[in-house]
Amino acid sequence: MIHRIFTVAAIFLPLPLLALLVLWGFDLNISIDILTRQYQGQQLLIKGDGSGAFHAWQPLAKAGVPKVQEAIGDLYRHGVGVKKDPQRAAQWYRKAALRGRKEAQSSYAEMLLRGEGLSKDVEAAHFWFRRAADLGYAKAQKNLAQLYYEGREVPQDYPKAMKWYRLLAENRDTQGQNGYGMNMVALMRFSGHGGRVEPGGSLSDFEQAVRFGSVQAMHNLATILHQGAGGVLVDHKRALQLARMAARKGHPGSAFLAGVMLINGRGGAANPQEGVSLLRYSASRGDARAVAALKQLTAVPALPSTSAP
Repeated sequence: MIHRIFTVAAIFLPLPLLALLVLWGFDLNISIDILTRQYQGQQLLIKGDGSGAFHAWQPLAKAGVPKVQEAIGDLYRHGVGVKKDPQRAAQWYRKAALRGRKEAQSSYAEMLLRGEGLSKDVEAAHFWFRRAADLGYAKAQKNLAQLYYEGREVPQDYPKAMKWYRLLAENRDTQGQNGYGMNMVALMRFSGHGGRVEPGGSLSDFEQAVRFGSVQAMHNLATILHQGAGGVLVDHKRALQLARMAARKGHPGSAFLAGVMLINGRGGAANPQEGVSLLRYSASRGDARAVAALKQLTAVPALPSTSAP
């Protein structure tokens, strides 16, 4: 029966709508009419017609479709197609959250934590972050880990922070947050916030975060290897590689570090021209150390634009 329904759908429905059907997992409780209306609303939103999307989705939201209830909440929260109304946004997020929509659970938790559209309730925010995090939603895992790590609004708890940062790092559906999670795991191991001080053991975690694309991990590891921080063996060559990588991605601190290393010939052959260029970029982004370093150099032209080197 399912094969027959999908075959008929494949003949009559546009490809994006078929993709939506696959996303819903062939749930026979979701009618083609619902899918069609949802698709129409998405297309209107893409075209910049937020009001049209709202009117297309409103009947579905009232009928209890959690994904659409969340979308209506987004429209109210950000004032897209409707007048901005945090209170109504929170109401729609809660409806979707109660139906198990993890994204809505996380959004509702954010509003509870900030007192956005409703009374601030840290305990309830923690509850909904935890619900969404347990369902594998990366943003909720990140927020929950940060709450425990910073001791913001809840008692500081490094073991719990480490747990959620690790889960974030291992999550396959993280919207690019793996590197962030692994970088935090590495920092906690390096500093001892994970239980024991493990500077050497943290290096592999930093390298994994670098492979995930974390610019902050590139900068952190470059700094550690350049200084030999925590008793780690100095490795100027690798430090320069990492600092250059992070500088190319716009990190002003790494641009400063790479610039100084290149001018002084640490980690490779001296390259004053590239080094000064990196210092200029770092200074243009507000790094006071780079500004001071440039003042010590003679015949330095005016600072260029703020585009990354």
